[in-house]
Order: sequence, then C-alpha cells, then structure tokens
Amino acid sequence: MKKLLLLVFCGVLCINLIIGQESPRWKFQVNLAINKSFPSSKETSYNYFQQGEYLYTSYSGHWGYLFEAGYNSNIISNFSLFFGVNYNANRYKVGYEYEYFRYDGIMYSSYVNIPFLVNYKIQQFSVSTGVFLGMRISTFERLELVTKEGFTLINSSPYHLIKDYKIIHDKNYVKSNYGLILQADYEYQLNQKLSAVVFSRFTYGFKNTIKEHHYINYNRKWNTCDVALGLGLRI
Repeated sequence: MKKLLLLVFCGVLCINLIIGQESPRWKFQVNLAINKSFPSSKETSYNYFQQGEYLYTSYSGHWGYLFEAGYNSNIISNFSLFFGVNYNANRYKVGYEYEYFRYDGIMYSSYVNIPFLVNYKIQQFSVSTGVFLGMRISTFERLELVTKEGFTLINSSPYHLIKDYKIIHDKNYVKSNYGLILQADYEYQLNQKLSAVVFSRFTYGFKNTIKEHHYINYNRKWNTCDVALGLGLRI
C-alpha cells in the first residue's frame, strides 16, 4: 500500500511538470492538516453472549491528519477549480464495556480520496464546495484491558481476556466512499511564485461504510465525518 501511495503522488508531480509547461493558469498545491473525526453513533449495545449479558460500545472523536496534493485552475472571474488526491487518517476513541471489565482504545481508519472543489474568491479569501470519491485503505482498533474495582482476573475466567490486542476490521467495512466537502481558506502571497494557504474543511461521507453482518455495530450506520484545519503551499 505504501508503494501505491508513492506511485499516486509521483503521478501528481509528473502531471504538475506537464501542466506547468503548458498553462500558467494551473497552480500546484500541497496541504497538510490535522483533523478531528466525529462518530455517527456515540453508544450502542449488543447481546454478545446471548445469555442476557450485553456488550456496550461507546465512541467519541479523536485527532488524525490529512496530507493532500492537487491543482488549482482559474476559470472565469473569481471562480477556480481544485482537484487532487489526499490521504485522510481518521481516529476515534472506542470503549467496549462488559459487566466487570472494559476495553479502551483507538479505532484507526484511513482513506485515499480524490476531491473536486469549485472555489469562489474575494480578494485573499475564498469559499469552496465540492465532492470526493474515496477508497478505504485499512480499519483496525488497538485496545487495552481495564478492570473495574473489585474484579480480579484469573486463568479460569470464561472471558478469555487479553491485556492488549489489535482488531482488524478490513472485512467489516466497505471499500469505497463518497460525499460532500465544504471549505474556507485565506491565501497569503509570499513572493511572485509562492503563496501560503490557511484553510478549514468539513468532510461528510454519504455512504454507510459498515457491512450489515458486523456484530459489533449491530443495527447501526457509520458515515465518515471530520473537520480539518491546515496549511498549504501553492506554487
């Protein structure tokens, strides 16, 4: 997968060299941002052992990051277009709670997205809206066992507890995604050829990314949603 990402970004750089020679209207841009992801559901329950004991799951937002490369092109008056490719790493805090113990950890979910935005610029400020198409790279959780007061772990425990472990969810989530992007940014000209861009971005996926058979997410939909704040360089 690292080779695939490297190939994609090398392709973007090659296109930059070609377009840069043919038309001065095209500008190459690289963005780096931190993002915070928001879960579609904050809490669910599931009859895990089918004997009256329920598994309660809780989710909350956590910090991730975004790396992006693309092109801006002026079209008419104050309007321009942006398209590119990005690597979006989403993070969520997750907890699985049983009667006497719980597991706490982080869910990691990463996507390669292709954004397409229409920008409207007023002097140095601009607002943008558009869509994205995405492909999920991986989804997994890293969890740590937390025992409740008065509960002692013994070898004969029926729960087969593991102190720390990793859950791979690649078979439980769909591969593709698509959705909406809203963005606002401010551009500061550093010199004749280079400018810095500060931007904030809201991204929402329209597709339910969980497969129906995933028992942990029983009767629940999961749409990707995150807010990013970042800095870019435009050449």
